[in-house]
Amino acid sequence: MSLQNINDLKEHIADVFFETGTYEGWLTRIASEFGFKKIITIEIIPELFEISKSLSTEYKNIDFYLGSSPEIMKKILPQFSHENITFWLDAHPSGYFNEKTWPVFEELSAIKNYCSRNNHTILIDDIRLFKPEDIEKTKSLVLEINPNYNITFLEGGSTQDVMVCKII
Repeated sequence: MSLQNINDLKEHIADVFFETGTYEGWLTRIASEFGFKKIITIEIIPELFEISKSLSTEYKNIDFYLGSSPEIMKKILPQFSHENITFWLDAHPSGYFNEKTWPVFEELSAIKNYCSRNNHTILIDDIRLFKPEDIEKTKSLVLEINPNYNITFLEGGSTQDVMVCKII
C-alpha cells in the first residue's frame, strides 16, 4: 500500500473494497474503518495471510482468501458483480514489474469477464515499477473494460505511483 495520503482512499468509497495483495492487512483495516460495507482481500503467501487475519480479528466485515488472486477473483466476483466495487490491485512480489509474476493483467481480465457492471473504480498500486510499455498495456486493458474510464495518477511511495481508473 503506497498512497501518500491515505485520505485519498476516502474519495473512492463504495459498497465493496476488493483488495489483491493483502500483505499484513493494514489497508484492509483502514478500508473497514473508512466505511466500506464489505472488504474482500486476497493474499497468496500463507504466512502473510495468517498475520493479516490475526491482526484483523475485531473487523467483522472482512473476508480473507488465500491463493492466486486471478483464480479467486474468477470464483467470487460473480457474487459481487452487481455491487459498486473499489478494486485495489497490489498483488505482486517485491521488485520491478514482471508480467509472469505480477497478476495485474489477469486481474483486469477477471474484472472484465466476471463482473456484470463495468463502472467500478480500479486503483492499481506501484505503477512506478512498471516499464512504460506495461503502463500502456495496463491502460489498454482498463479501457477494454470500459472505454469511458478516466485514468489519472495519485502520489504513492513515489510520484504518480497509483493508477486511478474511474468513470466520471
